[in-house]
Amino acid sequence: MNPVATVAAATVGLVLLIAAAAHARRPHRLVAALRTQAVVPPAAVVPVAAAVVTAEVVLGAVLLGDVTGLAPAGAAGGPLAAFVLFACYAGYTEYLRRTRAGEVPCGCGDEQPVTPWVVARAAALGAGSLVAAAGTVGRPGDLPALLVLTCAAVVFAVLLWQLPAAMHDPERVGR
Repeated sequence: MNPVATVAAATVGLVLLIAAAAHARRPHRLVAALRTQAVVPPAAVVPVAAAVVTAEVVLGAVLLGDVTGLAPAGAAGGPLAAFVLFACYAGYTEYLRRTRAGEVPCGCGDEQPVTPWVVARAAALGAGSLVAAAGTVGRPGDLPALLVLTCAAVVFAVLLWQLPAAMHDPERVGR
């Protein structure tokens, strides 16, 4: 077990599940964001939104399954699949930032606009996915190591999730 790869996998998995929970809590926001962004054809907006949330849930569960040792057989491609997801999202949001900066919501569960920080978060999560893929992810052997790695992953996940909002409107974070 590589502790850096394990923390990276847990962080990315937690962020994916946080995103899925945010989208499930307010499903209309992702659909509205995709419509406002006007990149996805109108007939594909709802299926794309559903596919995004499904990918978040599945990949988040697979990555956390890798960390806990509960991953199903054949789930080793989870970190690489997460990398592809975040690489696509980073590219998509960079396209939006360059063509519609400040004009469209990012679709991340709140109504904040696409900013360079949305792109940076996607890139950081893509990098974390590659770290997880390159290392040996697994459950730490003892309780103290498990607690430290869990705390680190939770802190990193919360910080990454809040990064775009905090950098866009620092006074709004935590409300």
